[in-house]
Amino acid sequence: MTPSSQRVPPETVAPHPVVRRKALARVATTQLYYPDGRGALAATTEHIARAGAEDCDLVVFPEYHLGDIRVPGPEMDAIGAAAARHRVNVVVGAWEVFEDGTFANAAYVVDRDGKIVGCYNKAHAAVGRDPHSWPPFEDQREWWMQPGDGFPVFNLDFGRIGVMTCYDGYFPEVPHCLSLNGAEIIVWINGRHGSVEDYLVRSYMFTGFVHMVTANQSTGAGAMIGSYPDRILQISREANKDFFFTADLDLEDLRMRRAWGRMFHQRRPELYGALVQRHPIWENYPELDQPPTVAELEARKAGRRFEPPATGGAGAAPRMRNGETE
Repeated sequence: MTPSSQRVPPETVAPHPVVRRKALARVATTQLYYPDGRGALAATTEHIARAGAEDCDLVVFPEYHLGDIRVPGPEMDAIGAAAARHRVNVVVGAWEVFEDGTFANAAYVVDRDGKIVGCYNKAHAAVGRDPHSWPPFEDQREWWMQPGDGFPVFNLDFGRIGVMTCYDGYFPEVPHCLSLNGAEIIVWINGRHGSVEDYLVRSYMFTGFVHMVTANQSTGAGAMIGSYPDRILQISREANKDFFFTADLDLEDLRMRRAWGRMFHQRRPELYGALVQRHPIWENYPELDQPPTVAELEARKAGRRFEPPATGGAGAAPRMRNGETE
């Protein structure tokens, strides 16, 4: 068994501090699409080789990118071998299918030695259709996934990264938690139509004192690299086109700003209790039809399993356009 194939529990958090830090990190990101993962593995190892040749510290791939896989398995073995051969850290998305048939929308973090150092499972299911994106339809795979239960930070040899996946990025609590947990770079992987929103990236960088790297499938756009406080260094604005690009991120300056930033020193968590409570906002509008609650919908799922639609197959993924699935 290769080091990369050893199963790492999701939400694994590497210990602080980082053993070795770099003042400058070169990162690469991608915009690619391979339906159900077909052809994705070869493309992934090719782009890892390219990132290594361009002296990158990190290369990022989209959500769902590898399709359905098992870990340990040949896909992550090949990616680990490529990461070790070309001396680059990797973040890549896939549907991880477990022995009991359940599954998670997973993002794997692989280090320069080819070892899986962590796995983040998407926490928020992108479900529902127009006009409100609620309630979910039972043929939407993410409604049945095993969701993540934390927002870990992974210590790599150049710095600390955190990962969020597609719809996670519509909850500002997620990038805020990642920053507070120690992330210096937030990686936001996506698999949707439409574009990843640069205004969200700018906002999260400014409020979180972080750099950001986004990836998307080429069914959409918006793969980008952003530098604190609000600079977009690289961005793809065209859909249905593959992209690979790199940029350098100043970590030395960022660390100084994180250490001295008054928004960390002046936080008053004793005032923020509303953020960790449930708020049935819909009940403020009794004159409107009341939507079903998550608890009611979860009760309907008890004892049942996901059955993919006849046209989608087991690897079918929801397509997201500006926050809505289609």
